This record gives sequence, structure tokens and C-alpha cells, in this order.
Amino acid sequence: MSSNGLYGAATSAQICFLAEKWACGRLNVISYKRGELKILVKSSSAAQEISMQREEMIEYVNKKMERDIVKKVRIVTNN
Repeated sequence: MSSNGLYGAATSAQICFLAEKWACGRLNVISYKRGELKILVKSSSAAQEISMQREEMIEYVNKKMERDIVKKVRIVTNN
């Protein structure tokens, strides 16, 4: 694997960790790829709650990463 591939994987892992830390157990992060953070929530009401706080989550992660890396959050429900 190239060093760029390792850097990308490490960056994705760090972003996923930060998103889960922000959420305090309210969601599970599925993946991060090309600016999109994909998360799993347990119900449609949880999805609505996270949807209203999505910008806050993006700002938190981007601030911790010290760059605007997360552009979008896609929410998937576990129904």
C-alpha cells in the first residue's frame, strides 16, 4: 500500500473516531470517504435529532482536524 493510501486510511479512521466521540454513543460511524461521513442511527427519531445537529458535528470534526475535510453527513437508519 502506498504511503498516500496509509495516510488516507489513517485520516478516515481519525475522522470516524472524532465523530463517534462527538456523538457520545448516539450513533455508529459506518465510513468516511471523499468528504462524506456516513453514520448509522437506531431510529428515525434519532436520525431527525442528528440531522438537526449535523452542522455542529461537521464543525466539531473539521475543527479537530484543523481543516475543512468533512463536507456532508449521510444518515442511515437501522429499521
